[in-house]
Amino acid sequence: MMELGEALNDELSVLRGRVEQALELFSARWGGPELLQSAMRYAVFSGGKRLRASLTIATAEGLGGVASAAEPGACALEWIHAYSLAHDDLPALDDDDVRRGRPSLHRAYDDATAILVGDALQADAFSLISADLGRGRDATCRARSAEVLAWAAGSHGMVGGQVRDIGLRDADEAALLEMHAEKTGALFVAAAKLGAIAAGADRDIEEALAEWGAHAGAAFQLSDDLLDLMELDPNDTHECEVNLARVLGAEAALALVRKHVTIAAEIARQVALQSKIHGLFVDWILERSELAVEALR
Repeated sequence: MMELGEALNDELSVLRGRVEQALELFSARWGGPELLQSAMRYAVFSGGKRLRASLTIATAEGLGGVASAAEPGACALEWIHAYSLAHDDLPALDDDDVRRGRPSLHRAYDDATAILVGDALQADAFSLISADLGRGRDATCRARSAEVLAWAAGSHGMVGGQVRDIGLRDADEAALLEMHAEKTGALFVAAAKLGAIAAGADRDIEEALAEWGAHAGAAFQLSDDLLDLMELDPNDTHECEVNLARVLGAEAALALVRKHVTIAAEIARQVALQSKIHGLFVDWILERSELAVEALR
């Protein structure tokens, strides 16, 4: 896993640097009081991997597009992800005091500020993705990108999945698969679709890459569940119920990861996606899943 992880990180580090530059550029669009802007920066510039944003840019470039056309969508997606984490950490949801090794936003500031930061980041994400920034994104591209982001972030995607998570009791495999597809998978689908749209790809390629995102996102979540299984507290009833690897069993979960990774790799091959990071990402997911199951045996 070390070699694959290092190779993935090497590829990500280049893209991450470009994402950080774009985020700095586009954050100049923020307005409001200094307190709000300071808290928004705390939420966005928090040392994240920038995985979804990087996949957006890599998808566009892998289809022959240019990064500058993909960056607004990539950064808008990153703002949506940052807002979701700020809200997830609130006492009414996951009630987490720490995020990426430092106080979560509501601890560094307060609950009200964290709520309002999330509201601002979500609204500003749609302002950014729909803006005419002179980057070769015509009105159709901008409108289509906004539609994709709204679907992924709203009731059909991330927020819908979060609500399912709150309400899950005695969840079965089907309910957990649906919840993970919305809560986790939707943003990976959006990353792939936004990259394809920025590259001007045909709709059939866009939809094929949406499937890539769905399978990669499902494998990624299952891999996380397998890693969590090693440290799962049996007294934490909710976490036990929503861990799909626990519900399926580790071996069955690993088999499902392999299936998703195989399908994702075949999709990338069929659409002739010229991107190292997509292949490294799914290979890394599989390898860390295999190591987790080996440790659980």
